[in-house]
Amino acid sequence: MKIIDFIKINIVKLFKPIILVAICYTLLTIVFWGAFVLDRGLHAETKWIELSQERPSLEGFIYPDKDRLFMSLPFHIAYIFSDGSYLSLHILFGIFVFLTGFLSYLIMRHFFPGNIFLNFLIGAVTLVFGADMAVVLLPMIVVRQAIVFMLAAFLIFLIAWKKQKPALLLVVATAQLISLWTYEVGLLMMLCAPLLIWEKGINWRKWWMWAFAWNIVPALKVAYMGYRYLIQQEVSYQSAQLFSADWSIINIPIRMFRFVYDGLLFWNWSEDWLGPFSEGCTSTMVNKISIPLIIGVVGFAVAIFLINKFQSSEGKIPVNKILLFATIFSILAYLPFLPLGQIHPFFKMNWRTHFYPAFPMAVILIIALYQIGLMLRTRWILFIGSILIIVSGLFSGMANQLEQDNFWARHQNVMSAIVRQAPNIKDDTLVVLTNIPDKLLYSVCENYPPTNPFGSPMWFNSALQVYYPNTRLIGLYTYEGAIMPEADFKFNFNKNGVELERTSIRLEGKDFGYDQMIAFEFDSQKGATLLASDFPSADVLGSINHSDYNPIKRIDFNPPPIETIRKLDIDKEIFIGVSEECYDETNMEKRINMLDWGGDNVLRESLGVNFYGILPLNREGSLTMKENHLYFLTKDDKDHLTTPFLPLQNLESGEKYITLVSAWYGDWSIKEIMSTKGKSAALMMLQDKNFNTLVEAQPSGQSLTRLPEGKYTLCAPVSAKTEDVRVVFKGKSGKEVIMPDRIMIEHVRLKK
Repeated sequence: MKIIDFIKINIVKLFKPIILVAICYTLLTIVFWGAFVLDRGLHAETKWIELSQERPSLEGFIYPDKDRLFMSLPFHIAYIFSDGSYLSLHILFGIFVFLTGFLSYLIMRHFFPGNIFLNFLIGAVTLVFGADMAVVLLPMIVVRQAIVFMLAAFLIFLIAWKKQKPALLLVVATAQLISLWTYEVGLLMMLCAPLLIWEKGINWRKWWMWAFAWNIVPALKVAYMGYRYLIQQEVSYQSAQLFSADWSIINIPIRMFRFVYDGLLFWNWSEDWLGPFSEGCTSTMVNKISIPLIIGVVGFAVAIFLINKFQSSEGKIPVNKILLFATIFSILAYLPFLPLGQIHPFFKMNWRTHFYPAFPMAVILIIALYQIGLMLRTRWILFIGSILIIVSGLFSGMANQLEQDNFWARHQNVMSAIVRQAPNIKDDTLVVLTNIPDKLLYSVCENYPPTNPFGSPMWFNSALQVYYPNTRLIGLYTYEGAIMPEADFKFNFNKNGVELERTSIRLEGKDFGYDQMIAFEFDSQKGATLLASDFPSADVLGSINHSDYNPIKRIDFNPPPIETIRKLDIDKEIFIGVSEECYDETNMEKRINMLDWGGDNVLRESLGVNFYGILPLNREGSLTMKENHLYFLTKDDKDHLTTPFLPLQNLESGEKYITLVSAWYGDWSIKEIMSTKGKSAALMMLQDKNFNTLVEAQPSGQSLTRLPEGKYTLCAPVSAKTEDVRVVFKGKSGKEVIMPDRIMIEHVRLKK
């Protein structure tokens, strides 16, 4: 017992309460938001990424909607600090999650200055409040930002009032401005915030002056919205959602009751995740979640134990006042969602209804447990109850993570396949994707039947803008059965091409001929997305299989932008093939015979064409020819065809060099270039894109110097005889990858 007391005393001396709170909140944030963050990107709502790409300077911080000017702020900050991937955006989201809890804790210290423990619990519950089923949905970063700046405004207002420093109201106004012009849902809470400084015996004149100063910015927001929507009668996305045809005043009390019910009954937060959202894989989901959940709960329990030691005396707690304020602010947080026309009263995922009420509802939950414990004369009610809330919240957050990971994996599978087959696309191209399932994903199960990987045609088009930056193109998809989905835009196909009928979003083109199209076909059975050699007229209503359709002419086979490779996580693969970099255009046709490596059944299909493709470096398998496409067939999944090697049109070349290997990035370097016959490969050389020889191949067994990240070309002289050549790559992990074991090149000279 003495040892335990010694540990307690020394830990208390070592850490201040706020440090322990911050450490615990960091752990809760990592579990709630980041347990599986490395497995997901951004599968929808990519418009903000487009805007940053189009406006990479200061202009990118401002969103082109006068009501929501700062919606682009988190996306552009993440864009500036990104290496091209989505990780910086996820990290910023995690910071906002942490600040939601930490700012709530700091605010509560003004109401319960002598009760560190209650303040800590309220902040923790706010952080993991899991009533909403989109708590870690990445596009909700705009809502998180608005809430963080609203809480910051509350906190600074309380500090300014307590210390009587009116100058701090300028900081308050800035925080209010960013919050309300990011997302206006907190407006009612803002207008009533002066209640937070009300107390018995207050100087009413002074209170009214401070309340007036506080409400200047919210009043400007009210005036602007009134002018825009009532006088100017403008229509925006948010105003269009109000009072739709299915809205009824009868729904108001039903909705309010359901919102409060879903928020307070914390044991139901995980109900849907353990029910329809995990049907068929509940045990798998629980297994994935269990370890980080245990870590988070144990860490929280230890924090309870330690922080409770700082509690010398509770002092007088204004329970009735705080419960009244929490109830008022909970109602104000839910009120803006009552007039929305598309919310089903029993569906918890629409419209992020439980983000703003998280703080006041956390106050109600913890104070209720505290009061019950007082009545029963035991603190265990508060301890156990708060732990159960944290368990439910962490579980809900991680389940939402798994669902988003699953959605991203499906999106990534389709988009990375498109980028592999069309690394770059020429301007003024229409990309058509067919046979997309007409079903959205509401499941954490990886084995869930095929679903729509985009959610809307608008987000497929937006994804193309993101992955093909600085390119004028449009993307659309059709459902299975040649059904054209209802969308923000509509195209009509005919015998000559396609024409735009209507659009409510900005599109980069109106009319396209078949010679300007690239079509991909989604195979839901195999999970493959393949470039269509003929236009899939059977899957696109009104279209025909036109002879002008030639997708290869619309593709530029240089490697895609490094940002695209990092976003889609395909930087562990290498682009190989032949290109025009090593020769001039004269009369010579080349034939390339690809040999199967590692088997007796040697494939020797003479393509008679140039080819380009990507070879997965982390898989073993063989090449095979099917349906005029060259495929890499994996050994571990024989029925699953991965990246297709595209046959291209015949090209004319000069006599100087023919490319064997082209374009890779810094994760991989050439270790060795050698002949499989054991001969010296002195005829081989490595050139850059300007045809400067960087290094000539050395005899077998000798390594080449690692080259900087960039694009290079390995060339073979035309004068060389047929030769089997092997190229060995060594990655950062030290693993050697032979690619491929053998490549046979045959040169055929034609008459002029």
